[in-house]
Amino acid sequence: MNQPEKILVIMLSITLFLLLILCILVAIKTLQILKRVKAITEKTEDLANKAESIGNIMQKSAATMAFTRVITNITENALKAMSIKNNSKNRRNEK
Repeated sequence: MNQPEKILVIMLSITLFLLLILCILVAIKTLQILKRVKAITEKTEDLANKAESIGNIMQKSAATMAFTRVITNITENALKAMSIKNNSKNRRNEK
């Protein structure tokens, strides 16, 4: 091999070595980023599950609250009706 070929081989070897180092660094950083993304995804899934549980609880309590409102309205209307009847009887008895 003559001198220019040796210089060319050395330059190519150095370039390939630098590219190999660069690829290794990029691969390491990519793995670190993927680990962070995985952790964020797990936290997000946990939050979504908690939100779903809260939604189910609220849905069940809303049904219970609606039933309670109906019973309360019926009771109030019955008490008003009884109060009106008692007031009209008292007025008749006073006359």
